[in-house]
Amino acid sequence: MDCRPANGSILLMRSPYEAYQPAPRDWKPLSVPPKGAAIVWNLGTAENVADDYEYVRNRPFGVPLFVILPEPKGIHAILPIISALPALRTRALLPIGRLTSISALRKLLADSPRHLSTTVVKYLTWRGLVPSALYSDIATLFACARDARSVSKLAQRLYVSRRTLGRRFAERGVPVPSHWLQFARLIHAVVLLQATPIQVARTATQLGYPDGFTLSNQMRRLFGVRPTVVRQHLGWEWVVESWIRCEVERNGFDVERYGPQTLPYRRDGDARRGVR
Repeated sequence: MDCRPANGSILLMRSPYEAYQPAPRDWKPLSVPPKGAAIVWNLGTAENVADDYEYVRNRPFGVPLFVILPEPKGIHAILPIISALPALRTRALLPIGRLTSISALRKLLADSPRHLSTTVVKYLTWRGLVPSALYSDIATLFACARDARSVSKLAQRLYVSRRTLGRRFAERGVPVPSHWLQFARLIHAVVLLQATPIQVARTATQLGYPDGFTLSNQMRRLFGVRPTVVRQHLGWEWVVESWIRCEVERNGFDVERYGPQTLPYRRDGDARRGVR
């Protein structure tokens, strides 16, 4: 199946990823973040590019975007929008044709970023949840998470005491270092589970967990989901958003300081949309 249906230029990919679905203008996910959803924007069939652009720009957090370019003869018609695409945090720009099949995009959705830790830190920075004063600490944390499996070892890497590290994070209203460290380890488990058929127990041992049961419980605690859900609903963005949601619910983020960033997951916020 290619990406040229007559029912619209913006389509949804959702589990079990067997066919594209139309994305109505009033689409709002039943729960946030929407698990494993992705938007496909076919510029070759777009009639009102400006409206489409605003739609995808205001999509909920955690929903990756794939943009399908038109045939070469149609490129001139979308030149004004090309320079604006980076602002949409597009997962991939693809030529129309074989690469637009649902199976091909499903594989792209499951693939791990080349530099996973850096990509996740950049995403959280874009979300406004990595204070500039902590950027270096958090980037180091993600980079060494698979080796430094305790906060004490992490503090050694950062040349500070465990208490000092905890105070740095508390002063800036973000979750405690142990939550960041577990999250940084588990995001590697997420991409392994989605990109490979290996068993949960083997994934756990690769990442230093004693068994699959422990890994599953840690996922449930930090993300609110089990490994089976992670495998059925592809993409890492929604998992990052699930961690943010869980931290907001347990008061890990100071909602007074991070009001707009946490709004979708607060009881006083509109939980049916992302905020840009």
